[in-house]
Amino acid sequence: MTVARGGGQVPARQALRRTLLDVAAAACPDCAPVVERERGPFPDDPKPPDGAGRWVCTATVATAPPGMSWTASELVRTAAEVLTAHGWSVGAEPTVTEARRYEVIAERPGGRVVASVRADEGILRLAGRAEVPSPEPAAPRSRGPQPGGWQPAGDVQAALRLAVERGDDRGYLDLLLDTPLYLPSAADSGAAARFATVAVDDQVHLVAFTAAPTPAPRGGGWRVTSYLDLAQRWPDPSWRLVVDPGTPIEAYLPAPSAEAVGGAVRLPARPAPTEPAAEPFRPLNALETALYEAVAADDRDAVFAALAADGAVVWMATGTGELRPTDPGFAWPVAPVDDGLGVRVYTAPRRAADALGEAVEVVAVELAEVAAAWPDRTYRLVVDPGGPLAVTVPGFVLSTLVRR
Repeated sequence: MTVARGGGQVPARQALRRTLLDVAAAACPDCAPVVERERGPFPDDPKPPDGAGRWVCTATVATAPPGMSWTASELVRTAAEVLTAHGWSVGAEPTVTEARRYEVIAERPGGRVVASVRADEGILRLAGRAEVPSPEPAAPRSRGPQPGGWQPAGDVQAALRLAVERGDDRGYLDLLLDTPLYLPSAADSGAAARFATVAVDDQVHLVAFTAAPTPAPRGGGWRVTSYLDLAQRWPDPSWRLVVDPGTPIEAYLPAPSAEAVGGAVRLPARPAPTEPAAEPFRPLNALETALYEAVAADDRDAVFAALAADGAVVWMATGTGELRPTDPGFAWPVAPVDDGLGVRVYTAPRRAADALGEAVEVVAVELAEVAAAWPDRTYRLVVDPGGPLAVTVPGFVLSTLVRR
């Protein structure tokens, strides 16, 4: 089975994002923090020697007090105090880099945050990194014989083992749909509604078997059910399902669900049809080339340098013809972005057409014009949303692009 057990990956990234946003909001309570960049989970070492390696996620959050009322060192010290209050161990006094960036480093088991402010910007950035569980396949954990010489108990388990050996998830799940499931239960009827569960990766899993193991549970027996019956009577939506734990055919699955459509049952873990491999990204202009290299290197300074380059042009759907961003009556295409508002722009007409459709008219505008006339510091500039060059620039950062 290739049903992943790594349920901690997404929560780990969400926890990192939430921590950085909370610290930024506490350090600068008068400014809404913005997630500039988020990546992961990805392998820390692309080719770990043991085949597993460490997996990490990263995120960068930016915020700034209105105006320039605080110095860079004061802002970094405030961030250090907030990180300490949140349980992070913060190092020495802020250091100053050659680029006149003040920064401190905070750490705790499995995580690291660098809080930094450039002296000429007054913008606090929190760059975080957290380890996450490896997304290795969870079932089966071993496809070889188990200690004690596990053998299938009948034709169903033999077919399940064959599906596992072939990597046939769909076949495995189809078999599960038509197979009786045995649930450990207490002997007295009053406790019959209770279920046996185990905790895996901090998630509760209801235990089911495709054959009644021997011996029976101490003081109890087996309750026979089916996948469809479980789907209709699932005890807790937050639980997951583990089938035949501790055997070569074990599988960790989402909670069963069913749809009464001609008697069919929908399996949530059923794999999607294989799609053709995506075309490799090919930059269409100098801006895309610079952004692609900067994003691939996760180099925020290089991203902003590309956007601040002389003559850098983006395309925007405004609906106001030839009006420029600095002209009266220019209509900014403001739209909801995450938990705020933003303006979407594209690095080439082709990117805009792919995202908006061929019928939507877009106009070319220089990024310097956009930054000079930006309508609201709480808006975000979203470059190529959803694409490989996707970058979010907080409104309060745009003025720094003009000064670079």
